[in-house]
Amino acid sequence: VLALDSPLAREHPFPADVNAAVDGYDWLLEQRFPATGIALAGESSGGGLVLSTLLELHRRDLPRPAAAYLMSPWADLTCSGASFDSRADVDLECSRSSLLRMAVQYLAGHDPADVAASPALADPSQLAAACPSLFVQVGGDEVLLDDSVTVARSAGVGGTRVRLEIWPEMQHFFQLGV
Repeated sequence: VLALDSPLAREHPFPADVNAAVDGYDWLLEQRFPATGIALAGESSGGGLVLSTLLELHRRDLPRPAAAYLMSPWADLTCSGASFDSRADVDLECSRSSLLRMAVQYLAGHDPADVAASPALADPSQLAAACPSLFVQVGGDEVLLDDSVTVARSAGVGGTRVRLEIWPEMQHFFQLGV
């Protein structure tokens, strides 16, 4: 496992973390790890970072990793999914207002609707071209539910093999307790 020490957003706003993740991936390739033996994984904002990294790897014409595991990815920094309203009363961890505040800090003036920052807003063909096989898990009581469903649907429609698991009545970070 290679766990990156990502730069903090306040001192190093977007896209510093994406560039750091791409640098880490490139380092693995330089160490002769084959892309077919690499999987990326991330939870919450880390899941969004994985997707943004995949888009950047594609843009730079680097080989795709074998797979990606996304746990409740925050992949739309505009927080426009319907689950932000439909799950607002049951999500104990996240809210639209708290995530929008974090997005402002993270983006430091960058457009939250830019697909490089909000990969859930990417065209299905663009997302599928960048994504290897995806395994996506999300709790049914999360405001981030629609981000996961949107990414899974979009990548799948675009031709990516996707497995989406929605765990009923589960909260953000539920994988830590299962």
